[in-house]
Amino acid sequence: MLWLLFLACDGPDPAQDSGSEEPVVEQEGPRDVRVGVTLDGEPVQGAMVTLGGSNVSQPTDAAGEVVLSVPGVGLPVAIAGHPDARTKGTDVPSDSDAVLIALQRFSRADNEAYPFANPGPPDDRLTNDRCGHCHVTIADDWYDSPHRTAASNPAVLAAYGALQAKLPGETGACADCHAPGIDGVLGGRDLAEASGRASEHGVHCDVCHKVEHVDLDAPAGVAGRLGILRPSEESSVGVESYAWVPLSFGPYGDVPNPRMGAVQRPHFTDGTLCAGCHELWQDPLSGDASADWPDGVPVHTTYSEWRDGPYGDSAPCNTCHMPPDPDVGNSGDLGNLVDAEGVAGGWFRPPGAVRRHTWGGPRTPESRLLQLAGAVELEVVATAEAVDVTATVVNAGAGHYLPTGEPLRQVVLLVEARCDGAVLEPIGGAVIPDEGGWLAEGSVGSQWPGALPGEQVVVLQRSGSRDYDGWGPFAAGVRVAESKGLPNDEVVGVRTIVSMSGDVATFDAPLPLGDRALRLPAPTWPVDGAAPSATAGRPGQLFARVLAGSEGAAGVPHFAATDVRRDNRLAPLAESSSLHRFAGCDGALETRAVLTHRSMPARVSAELGVAAVERVMVEVVR
Repeated sequence: MLWLLFLACDGPDPAQDSGSEEPVVEQEGPRDVRVGVTLDGEPVQGAMVTLGGSNVSQPTDAAGEVVLSVPGVGLPVAIAGHPDARTKGTDVPSDSDAVLIALQRFSRADNEAYPFANPGPPDDRLTNDRCGHCHVTIADDWYDSPHRTAASNPAVLAAYGALQAKLPGETGACADCHAPGIDGVLGGRDLAEASGRASEHGVHCDVCHKVEHVDLDAPAGVAGRLGILRPSEESSVGVESYAWVPLSFGPYGDVPNPRMGAVQRPHFTDGTLCAGCHELWQDPLSGDASADWPDGVPVHTTYSEWRDGPYGDSAPCNTCHMPPDPDVGNSGDLGNLVDAEGVAGGWFRPPGAVRRHTWGGPRTPESRLLQLAGAVELEVVATAEAVDVTATVVNAGAGHYLPTGEPLRQVVLLVEARCDGAVLEPIGGAVIPDEGGWLAEGSVGSQWPGALPGEQVVVLQRSGSRDYDGWGPFAAGVRVAESKGLPNDEVVGVRTIVSMSGDVATFDAPLPLGDRALRLPAPTWPVDGAAPSATAGRPGQLFARVLAGSEGAAGVPHFAATDVRRDNRLAPLAESSSLHRFAGCDGALETRAVLTHRSMPARVSAELGVAAVERVMVEVVR
């Protein structure tokens, strides 16, 4: 505890031993102080009392009291917190052995007239009605995070525009999570209403820290699941920006600064807050829901994936997505930007207690979370006739399924073999399914309208369906393979177009026989941050939740979904192996595989008019 720093030495004074003539200053030892806590004038049991800077709390007894051991020097601060009241602190004078902290219940009436506070972007932090005025480091993190652009993200706006074109007047409930800071009535607002701060700042400080409770049974976002409580008690300050007594909710119960009006809530540390938006089962907006989904189509299930997985009891969302910040003393930048401890500046937190507000993931490549999530192992058996490569993909680091979140996301494995530097022809084994994209599908023949020299045609043979261990009803043993939506296509061979005469293609060798043929661009290896290439039919795997629309089209955005066609995503610590056969090699053999994360399929990217991005997760060479 902090008072230990003030204990006097019991042994001889080192200064006297060395012959120093400096006077010896005796310090007083710690003393016991009785702290009484009332709630609306009555003693309250279970209020948490903390000595400022100790980071240790203890509850009041039946008489509303607790005994604190406080240092004999300085001016200690006793702090009391209660779930129904704003946290409050009081100085403990050196001549006092008892203090009283009087708490008052805050109003639970949400105030629609309250304007959400300005978070304070980097160029607008001069006054303390901006969150970033005091919480500089946290505000910087938030400003560069995906949460800030939740309402202005081009992909979100394009999807909303496509929804409006398909179903004019339908909001899709987009704003409930993507623009939760629209002032006034909460829930059911249209994304088109988001302007100014609500659009520019997306999911910001004063939205999350106005969440008083989380109701997992309510609709997602501010439509009900996020129990927003805006202050309604009028302030006597007389300043427009402080018209109401401040009220905010956060992870700590020892923040007595009246500017915050802080109240502790556990949902900031146990992952529940994230469920407010990162868990969405949607009633179809167009068409009737499949009988398989009586509670709506599962769109986002990230929270339940984590909760029901191996890390649900030990590592909440912020473990990975809000990493510790060792460079700051507390959320108010004590120690790096602020010098004074106390009610205004707060006290030092234990190392690692302050979390960065970066929310790393696929849209923040600098977080490197994608690189930590997946792993690839290769096993190679080579002869002069054939090279067999068994590739195993492992969800090695994610606490949820891989990929997760937006169902348009894909994780793609691409496998290749080379002999003396030349690419070997794939002649058998598993391929990336149709969701990997192609330029055209045709019969096994020479007619390929619009084709260009250098492009390739891959010939496939289909034999039934492939089984897998996926999410929910797609897990192993729950459904038969034929109802799990993954055709068992295997490559027969690949040919390159060397010239075109009208629609007739000339290949470098005759096309082999097969069930179907796909035209693909000239083969390229994925480049981090570039647009993904069409890779359906190439050796590899693709992991995704594939949604289907009312007309049967697969891979549709969630606002057009009525069913889930396939979900072969990898559970935490799960793995999936596939065999890929290439032509034989009698020279120097090299096999390699790359695992990438795609933001959306190229087809959907073209339809929405937004760029798809591919991120390299891991690359293995043998």
